[in-house]
Amino acid sequence: MEQANVIQVPVDEDLKKEVDALFKSLGYDTTTAIRMFLRRALQCRGIPFALNSRDLHGKS
Repeated sequence: MEQANVIQVPVDEDLKKEVDALFKSLGYDTTTAIRMFLRRALQCRGIPFALNSRDLHGKS
């Protein structure tokens, strides 16, 4: 069996709680959702959703 690599990403505590709840409501855990994102990024060879300059600078 292939050994798993671990990616650690620091995120705001409130963001973590909110995404955990969101993904749970969709039937996933956050780890699975991140794996889905990574696989989709490979499939489309880029970020799997549209971005604009506001997104890139972390403004909401």
